[in-house]
Amino acid sequence: MTNEELAAAVQAGDRDALLTLWEQVGRLAAQQARRWECVGGLELDDLMQNAFIATMEAADTYDGSAAFSTWLVIHIKREFTSACYQRTERQRREPLLNAVSLSAPVGEGFDDDETALEDMIEDPSAAAAMEAVDERDRLDRLHAVLMEAIDKLSPAQQEAIIGRYWKGEKVRNIHHEHAIKRLRHPMVSKKLTAYR
Repeated sequence: MTNEELAAAVQAGDRDALLTLWEQVGRLAAQQARRWECVGGLELDDLMQNAFIATMEAADTYDGSAAFSTWLVIHIKREFTSACYQRTERQRREPLLNAVSLSAPVGEGFDDDETALEDMIEDPSAAAAMEAVDERDRLDRLHAVLMEAIDKLSPAQQEAIIGRYWKGEKVRNIHHEHAIKRLRHPMVSKKLTAYR
């Protein structure tokens, strides 16, 4: 079968024809990939994968207006240009050529057709606010656990712990000294200091 006939078969839904087409145009794709290997900084394997993607696109869009190999080379160059992050002359002259409106609907995969692209863009200030809420929630839960543990201590120990580890007060009198006598062990003190 010719390349053109195989492209028509691919458009008709024959996916096996795509593999046969790839076998027939593989050399042309490899030739194009070797030319771009030095230009774009990509490895030959990566370029060949992009060439296969270009072959699928070329087969799906082939309209018979030119030879399939010519059609394919156009698609391969477009795919390589994109993969190497290069811009065409037209894209340099018209930077908004491929621009998309932020109010355009996102499309498939969403519950409603009303979702716009601008609704999908993350707001950095909102993200920071959400992180602050999460951190505050974590600290509140930690505080609740610590208060539950402190409630199990004697009032003198409670006062000593709160004064020493939350208020940063120094042990000044015998009452405090007695209350935290057992808590002065370095292992215990180090664990409690982490919760300041």
